[in-house]
Amino acid sequence: MPSLYSELEGAALDHIVATLAQVPYLQEIVIGLDRADRQQFEHAKRFFSRLPQRHRILWNDGPRLAAIASRLSDKGLAPSEPGKGRNVWFCSGYTLASRRSSCVALHDCDIVTYDRQLLARLLYPLANPHFHYDFCKGYYARVADGKLNGRVGRLLVFPLLKSLQKVYGNSDFLDYLRSYRYPLSGEFAMRTHILNNLRIPSDWGLEIGVLSEVQRTTATNRICQVDIADNYDHKHQPMSEHDPAGGLQRMATDITKALYRKTGDPGRQHHRRLFPRAARHLLSHRAGYDRRLRPRRQNQRPDVRPPQRGVGGGAVRPCDYAGRPAVYGGSGGEQTVCAQLESRAVGLPRYSAAAVSGGGGR
Repeated sequence: MPSLYSELEGAALDHIVATLAQVPYLQEIVIGLDRADRQQFEHAKRFFSRLPQRHRILWNDGPRLAAIASRLSDKGLAPSEPGKGRNVWFCSGYTLASRRSSCVALHDCDIVTYDRQLLARLLYPLANPHFHYDFCKGYYARVADGKLNGRVGRLLVFPLLKSLQKVYGNSDFLDYLRSYRYPLSGEFAMRTHILNNLRIPSDWGLEIGVLSEVQRTTATNRICQVDIADNYDHKHQPMSEHDPAGGLQRMATDITKALYRKTGDPGRQHHRRLFPRAARHLLSHRAGYDRRLRPRRQNQRPDVRPPQRGVGGGAVRPCDYAGRPAVYGGSGGEQTVCAQLESRAVGLPRYSAAAVSGGGGR
């Protein structure tokens, strides 16, 4: 559970721990603790002691992990900067080394509306031996208190993905990312052999980085996304207009860097002159189209209608649905899914699970 110590003082994590204590099918819970001194670490051990499952706390600021990080840094292997991604990186390393779990779930630890069905729906596609999925991404509607949330997704990520596709043209990678209902959700589950091959970003680009790595290492027919909550809310980050090192400003910067880094992986280069040139090209062409069409509209006979492009003025292309993760949604089956997992009716002894959760705020 990658978490800041400050989150132990909030009501959300207290409720999450109380809920996890009632889940019978978890083999192990891994807790990564950031920004904590010795006294706070001792308090964290008492805080998580109510968990009946085997659990381990990784004190990232403690002397043991600091020594390991120093040795890895000397070899050029340690994460470059502190953050949620670095925390997840160490938790993943411990989970792989312990070899107690065949699949791992990760979710944010500031979820105010957390319940057992969220975890059950996230793990079910992997825990059911009749399914063939290796990676499951959670999604949900970002609506609460009569307003739309998910500012970074709505105002940055989706428009940026669309803009990159317009600039670079058709791209399997961009189409793959756009197919996710909510790519910035901090909830996903995967089999440990997938986790072993991931290059995890150390900053707020974790979610985009993980999706990119999964696309690189996994066939899309083994990837799915699941509606895991009817009602979802968590801690919201401040705008931080004057602080580029914190809040939504840092988050937006890290996510943008992750997108540019991953779109450049196949050999495509980004140049700062490319985007203004593409924008001018697009605007000039559209202006030319408008000039050509306008006289026809003015001189067109009123009894002549323009041709229609299929039903509703559009057409469905089969390739729109090729190479995209499967989507599972709907409501009303949560209790059934949770009951099946908790009754071990789907062969869970063969698919033991570890729960990993991390702080969010997108």
